[in-house]
Amino acid sequence: MGAASRYWTLVRIDSFSRCKSEVLEAAKVFFDEQFSTVAQQKEIPDRNIQRQLIQWYQSSDPRGNMAEKCLRCFISNVLKESCIVLEQKFGEKHYLYSAQLLPLVLDTTHSSQDSESLTTHILSTFNPNKSNLSTWVTVIFKSCSAVKQSLKEHGIVQLTDWTILRYTTHTRLKRVLFILHTLLYIFL
Repeated sequence: MGAASRYWTLVRIDSFSRCKSEVLEAAKVFFDEQFSTVAQQKEIPDRNIQRQLIQWYQSSDPRGNMAEKCLRCFISNVLKESCIVLEQKFGEKHYLYSAQLLPLVLDTTHSSQDSESLTTHILSTFNPNKSNLSTWVTVIFKSCSAVKQSLKEHGIVQLTDWTILRYTTHTRLKRVLFILHTLLYIFL
């Protein structure tokens, strides 16, 4: 559940590389018309709304263009939140700030980008039957090479269980499992 305004407030980077939030009136009107029963609620059922928006976006429905705008707004807000979370986690110790990360992940006002934007990639790979959009945005954000590189430049390496397991040799894994088995035997 989230705030409805995330579906019509676009977070973008302006020509001076500053983060700007902009209310897209057309997207707001569209959202209010299509989801009038939930638009005024404080907390809204994101998953149902996202399924409907993605259905319109992926089909030849005339509402597809406006649905895309709403989805892009939502994605931009989640990307901003993800950058802020990293700043809160690493900012003080590693001097990492959301202002450094936002230009790496948000769309710019001038759309002369040679490569596919992160938002476009998220939209093209999102499957509403497998997860909700905010979870998918977070997954893609964490795997973004530009974000990883920026973290690395600030001395931050985020290891996952799978990464550790991937680089663990067979011999070492055998030893760890033996120790774990021994400890379990002792304490049980």
